[in-house]
Amino acid sequence: MARLPELRRAARALGWSAFILGLLLAAFWLTWLVWSAAGFSYGFWHEAVGLDDNIAEYGPQNRYRQGFQLTTEAERTRLFDEIVTAINRDPDRLAGLTYHAPDGRPLGRLLRPPEIRHLEDVAWLVGLFRVAGWSAVVLTPLLGGLIIRRRWPLPAWRSLATGAGVIAAGLTALLVIAGPTAVFYHLHVWIFPADHQWFFYYQESLMSTMMRAPVLFGAIAVQWAVTALPLAVLGLLVHRGLHRRLGR
Repeated sequence: MARLPELRRAARALGWSAFILGLLLAAFWLTWLVWSAAGFSYGFWHEAVGLDDNIAEYGPQNRYRQGFQLTTEAERTRLFDEIVTAINRDPDRLAGLTYHAPDGRPLGRLLRPPEIRHLEDVAWLVGLFRVAGWSAVVLTPLLGGLIIRRRWPLPAWRSLATGAGVIAAGLTALLVIAGPTAVFYHLHVWIFPADHQWFFYYQESLMSTMMRAPVLFGAIAVQWAVTALPLAVLGLLVHRGLHRRLGR
């Protein structure tokens, strides 16, 4: 019985940790839905991170597809939106994506079989994220209600800031020491099947060319985090307010 207070403190710490992680997961999922609907601002990034220049340089060099450099920004944005829709809802549509000249003339199929298989792997990963994200959206408020009902003490802002600072410092150090590109590639090695191609040279992949991989993904990651993290903080602030009012 002497250890009961320690067990209770551990349970509270675990509960609060699960609640905060749930808030983060829910926020990242909800903002994923918003940015997916907005095509992850591909039209904005098209010039901002040099996607247009990359296409102009490597489109003519593609070994398997011709004429992609002739497409307009609107056509490339449409294709990117189609890819986002496919990985979110319907991977079967990937094989039918066709790019067109400004006069509407079809120029060819956008994706080759290895690219389609990679995007199907991405769609599978998004499916897992969907299950986890919606679970967090549903379960995190329930856990928050339980915390209020049990009147668990609120963690101090200093403790929260220290924990967030340690995590942020660790991630920053990893990116600085290893480099963003190396981290991006290692994540692909760990996540995707070893016999499925995920690295594509610009000269062999219109998908990589139009996204200037991994440059566009870095821009999207920042855009995503900048919207998801404030949403998670807002959720925490709302919960703390309810905790003070209802958990007396």
